[in-house]
Amino acid sequence: MWREALHLVNDGVATTGEIDDAIRYGAGIRWSFMGTFLTYTLAGGEAGMRHFMQQFGPALELPWTKLVAPKLTDELIDRVVDGTSRQTNGRGIKELERYRDDCIASVIEAIAQAKARHGIED
Repeated sequence: MWREALHLVNDGVATTGEIDDAIRYGAGIRWSFMGTFLTYTLAGGEAGMRHFMQQFGPALELPWTKLVAPKLTDELIDRVVDGTSRQTNGRGIKELERYRDDCIASVIEAIAQAKARHGIED
């Protein structure tokens, strides 16, 4: 994911903030309670994971073998540093750590409550 994100920043497709938002509000939300495999099982519809793999697997193999890491040029490093500096908006590491920890605790609590409501056990 990191390699692809660097390509998107390097190619001017998206900012660091836009990429982080896409992960946080896209896959990240689902992955926090279902993980990758259960999420893709749902993508396969009623036929499940086998259908997903048969339908999408072959199309995914090419990028896995052809996309190399972007060259870490000074320009790319500057874009990443500038973008993440805008995202932190002057907050220090300790403040970001507290925010991260509060969010993790909130997500874990929300998942536990949802499991209890739906009768799902670990």
